[in-house]
Amino acid sequence: MKNQNELDDAHGSNRDALLLKELQPLCSFAAFDYGAVLRPGLKADEMALRRMLHAYCQAAIIRAAPSDRDLPAVVRRALASEGIQHPMWRAELGAAMQLARLGSWAPACAQLLLMLATDIVPGESSHVHLPTPAFLLVANTWQHVCCDVEVVCSDRGRYAILDGRDRIDLIADHRNEPGLVVCSEMGARTVWPDSQKSFESHPKPADVREQLSAAFDVIRKAAPVYLNWVTSMVTSVLPISFVGRGGFSGSHIERPGMVAASFPMHPVLLGEAMVHEASHQHYYLGAAFVDYCDMAAPFRFYSSIRQRPRPAWAVVLAYHAVCNIALYYLELLRHRHDPQNLSSQRWAYWDLIAKQYEELTDTISITLTDTGRLIWECLRKEMGISRQSVPI
Repeated sequence: MKNQNELDDAHGSNRDALLLKELQPLCSFAAFDYGAVLRPGLKADEMALRRMLHAYCQAAIIRAAPSDRDLPAVVRRALASEGIQHPMWRAELGAAMQLARLGSWAPACAQLLLMLATDIVPGESSHVHLPTPAFLLVANTWQHVCCDVEVVCSDRGRYAILDGRDRIDLIADHRNEPGLVVCSEMGARTVWPDSQKSFESHPKPADVREQLSAAFDVIRKAAPVYLNWVTSMVTSVLPISFVGRGGFSGSHIERPGMVAASFPMHPVLLGEAMVHEASHQHYYLGAAFVDYCDMAAPFRFYSSIRQRPRPAWAVVLAYHAVCNIALYYLELLRHRHDPQNLSSQRWAYWDLIAKQYEELTDTISITLTDTGRLIWECLRKEMGISRQSVPI
């Protein structure tokens, strides 16, 4: 990355162009790991993924900031280090970027402080005054903060003091199956950007943790190639009770790392949901570095999942997830994990959906970039090979 002064001197689209140019070497990483080496999961080493996440976080924050001087000093120092230990692909980052886009820079800075607290040097503290009240994600719970956020980092702990009175420990986050945080929210409508979804009250945390453990046991034992695929990008789960038929899972580009999922759910199906949403998370990260399609193209293509015409980016997003779900079930079948023929039925269903998407290959290719075509063709090739090796 260029030094901070050069970034500060760039403005508007020039600043974006400069940052994208600096990130260009990472595009090959995005292209190949989201296409040519689809399985088993991410073949790139963990440090490469960490560097990519760090670069994304740096670029997103610098783009959003009015200037470097508007970033708290402790945030600048934390971002300058590549030794950040805590996962950065998290809902807090999305919340901060959303606030910044809305022009609420003080709350955005406060959210960044809370996100990076585990990486701030002990002995450093910082304070942000909010000109207006805001909702902030603090230790995986949404808090209504009226005016002040102070983050204290000492040898005795790291904690936030909200409005001069409420102290919240920022280290104890009650993690579940590997690295996952089960969010305790004030209300799903507060945390989830899609207000059209109708959510009821949250399931009991103990029940959620038990079901997540069962789902990850399925992945670990019967589809181990997808364990890192999920855990590298899914950092928190928002449990919901869904009103309607069947279950629900969802990801949102404004909530990196967060997956909403309905409970209760069969362990095999919950494992499917984790693979499904992890695929979207990987797609979102890759799309931050390289275009998969011509976003300005007016064409629409029929989506087998949504059963209506959709733009090319949404079709590629769906096909990418559909293939990974189908391959998840193929792994289960290869490991003879097929309770009540559930894996067999789900493989047949998702394979059929994948074939329907593949019928679009010739028409959708005109809107895809070279990277988009690479991903589409690698997925199609992988599915073709897999169909020849389905266990009887």
